[in-house]
Amino acid sequence: EPGQGVCATGAETRWQPHYGTISGTSMATPHVAGALALLYQAEPLLTPADAEELIQDTARKVKLNASYIEDPQNPGSTIHFGYGAGLLDVIAALDALGTPNAGQGAAGTEVTIFDGDADSGVAGAADVVKLTAQEYTEGPGVAGVAYRLTLRNATAFGSAASFTYRVAHNPNGRHYETSVVATSTTVTIPAPGPGNTAPASSVTRNGNVVTIRVPYSRLGYPPAGAPVHNVAATSADANGFVDFAPSPAGSTGTDTDLKPMYGRPFTVALAIPSPADGETVCTMPGKTQITDDPGDQLNAPPGFEPTVDIESIRVAEPQTGPLAGKLVLNFKVRGIPNGVLPSGTRWVLRFNITQANGSPRSPPAGQDDFFVGMTTESGPTRFVYGTTGVEPDPSLPAGARLFTISGDLDPASSFANDGTVQIVVADNTPLIGPFAPGDTLIKMFPTTRAPATPNNAAIYDQGEEFEYTLRAANACDVVVNLPPVAALSAVPTSGVAPLPVSFNGAGSSDPDAGDTIASYTLDFGDGTAPVTQAGASFNHTYAQPGNYVASLRVTDSRGLQSTSAAQVTVTVTNAQGATAPGAPTIGTATPGDREASITFTAPASDGGSPITSYTASCNPGNFSATGPGSPLVVGSLVNGTTYTCTVSATNAAGTGPASQPVQVTPRTVPGAPVIGAATPGDGQASLGFGAPSSNGGSPITGYTATCTPGNATGSSAASPIVVTGLQNGTTYSCTVSATNAAGTGPASAPVQVTPQGGTAPGDAMFANGFE
Repeated sequence: EPGQGVCATGAETRWQPHYGTISGTSMATPHVAGALALLYQAEPLLTPADAEELIQDTARKVKLNASYIEDPQNPGSTIHFGYGAGLLDVIAALDALGTPNAGQGAAGTEVTIFDGDADSGVAGAADVVKLTAQEYTEGPGVAGVAYRLTLRNATAFGSAASFTYRVAHNPNGRHYETSVVATSTTVTIPAPGPGNTAPASSVTRNGNVVTIRVPYSRLGYPPAGAPVHNVAATSADANGFVDFAPSPAGSTGTDTDLKPMYGRPFTVALAIPSPADGETVCTMPGKTQITDDPGDQLNAPPGFEPTVDIESIRVAEPQTGPLAGKLVLNFKVRGIPNGVLPSGTRWVLRFNITQANGSPRSPPAGQDDFFVGMTTESGPTRFVYGTTGVEPDPSLPAGARLFTISGDLDPASSFANDGTVQIVVADNTPLIGPFAPGDTLIKMFPTTRAPATPNNAAIYDQGEEFEYTLRAANACDVVVNLPPVAALSAVPTSGVAPLPVSFNGAGSSDPDAGDTIASYTLDFGDGTAPVTQAGASFNHTYAQPGNYVASLRVTDSRGLQSTSAAQVTVTVTNAQGATAPGAPTIGTATPGDREASITFTAPASDGGSPITSYTASCNPGNFSATGPGSPLVVGSLVNGTTYTCTVSATNAAGTGPASQPVQVTPRTVPGAPVIGAATPGDGQASLGFGAPSSNGGSPITGYTATCTPGNATGSSAASPIVVTGLQNGTTYSCTVSATNAAGTGPASAPVQVTPQGGTAPGDAMFANGFE
């Protein structure tokens, strides 16, 4: 059940027999780490390496949305990824053993999830061989995890037009999936949806490594110390999954249901503030306790998928209005089209109660917990409360849960077409109440489900477990959060360009007792990007003359931003008597692939004001690049086109004259020739070919033929090329490549040829009738 040890975070199932043995000792307990600790003490021959291997071998994962299947390692056992199998925090279990382990380093340390996962039968870009995780920050409150996915060969796509790479991960016990789509030249982020419930904020590829950045805001803001486990990766083409990682040795990638869980979990180290949403339990609809992945319902009644797909749970204890003094649980599903509910269905929250004095309020003997919810299982819609326990009937599957209804909830309970199921619990509800401030509803666990069925597949959807403590009587009397007030000063506020200015927002304040200024955002007013930081001091240099209005906004510790900005005007003038700089002295223009690198030296005169930038311009097309110094690389050019390029300098007074021009023709290596016939000869082969479709923007200066084995070569300015030094009777694979001023391009497709010896003189005499 949820919360019963490290293996059960955020999932519901009665523990299926999921045991392992060492020297005949059974680990038949959900408290796996504790059982291993006892075992470790009792079996001194269990080395740290043995313990880690045992734990990793015991934690398993299976395909999402798979049915219960047999655990091949433990005969008679069943496992299911969606219901908690494999949620083992390896590091916590090893710590419980007192066993040395790599653990996890400080915040920002890169953690290897798995490595060396190359699989036979899977090649090129399809084969996922390594996955690491590294936390990152991008500013106050913006943090996440960067997954680095290493492929065997990121450019070898074979017959596939593209591959989808997916990282599955369970932060804080909740399942998310992050997908990206790659071709041989691009890598992109698909739209959110099934298979991409936690979309990446960015994705890049460098060689064989694809880096996927996922903000923690898209992973439910897991708290520091929360485990991230069941981390795995897949690759898929248009026909389905191709590779699963981590995977067993010798895996061919065809087993879609079950893989041993060899990947190491890691632990959230960065403290992430919860979103500043302004929600409160004092007013309706309440404060959000959990959100749930969209579209993750299973085996829903046909046509009723939205009605059982959980979106969120909110809790309210309104201070005023018709629901004042009552506990309101807003159970939100995706929607209830036309107000029609499926029959035989429950929308329930299970929970236990810890009273303010620390003592439990226990359900009747033989029952596990309480529940409240909406049901259509016996006819008209009812809002009910009661208790749950494991069904003792031996004819039903093991672990089937029995819900015993004790009575009806407050008549204010209702549901709406938008999917809001409002469950109202009066303070005097028998069995559950009365409530008191400080009472805590623990292990609050939302599910949509059908009554117990023969295959024990009763749950349609489930949310993350949470707990809620009833508010104090005066909790809503706190003054509403007021916005902070920004204040800004600058020194100096005028001067000659380039003008360095120091800004300070330390005078900003917040009217609420206990609130502080958490961040400062300054827009310098000159078109540069605003800067957000925790400190109040900023430095900025204004390069050009003009009047600039700098604006500061501040955000308080509860996430509320100032409603108006504090402003300071900075006046920047030209240097006295300054003029535009002279013309730079241009040097070389080095051609590249669709670009040119222009070198130059500074002009003899800067005009009496420091040069702030240089601009290189290439025509035709007026392509340009700007930077602080030499060289400047002008891109987006057309290979094979001759461009005339100049460089000019800019200071506070303006832009000076252009340099003398220089010409450059961008280029790259030629394409692959089109190979034709290969004619065998005595110890040689003659290879015919056609020119490539592109010369790369520079004339082809020669062709080279290469025959293997042996790498024998031959060169020529045109077709054909004769390669000598070959062995008669040996079959060679030969290719042709073209060369221009930029270098040698790719080889043609191969052609095979087998050289043959000439006719011996004696044979010729016999052939002519002589002896």
